[in-house]
Amino acid sequence: MELKLWNKSIFGDVNINIEEIRQQLQRVQLTIENEGISKELHALKVKLAFDLDKVLLQPKVHRKEKSRIKWLEEGDKNLEFFHKFVGRMRLLRHLLHLRIQGELVSDPNIITNHVVSFYSDLFNEDSSDVRDLSGVQKVIPKLVTQDDNMMLVEIPFSKEI
Repeated sequence: MELKLWNKSIFGDVNINIEEIRQQLQRVQLTIENEGISKELHALKVKLAFDLDKVLLQPKVHRKEKSRIKWLEEGDKNLEFFHKFVGRMRLLRHLLHLRIQGELVSDPNIITNHVVSFYSDLFNEDSSDVRDLSGVQKVIPKLVTQDDNMMLVEIPFSKEI
């Protein structure tokens, strides 16, 4: 309880702090729009933006610290829960059935052989299945001209380095 009181007295209510800084930042931005920018206004805007980023991180840091404290308090209970969770996930990751050429297969050996065969054929260098990528070139915009590309791949002179 003392920690909560200390937290409120030092940091205050994070949500109120966020809203106050946002309002201050909006007032500075309005002043800049109406009167123009000065060094002082720019410096204040940068400081407020930095303060806002810092205050926005506080809840995340708080949650992280709280979880650390909970871990220290509950320790073994959490570890036991974690191991049970991982064990359950291992059970769920097994491939029990696979549809091969329209037939539902349950035999693990047949499934294993089919998967190995499928990926061996897929990544075989001798594969005659050459994919047509011309459609991709139509979708991706051409941002570098041929001349720019030639200039970029040239080996630089020692003077340029």
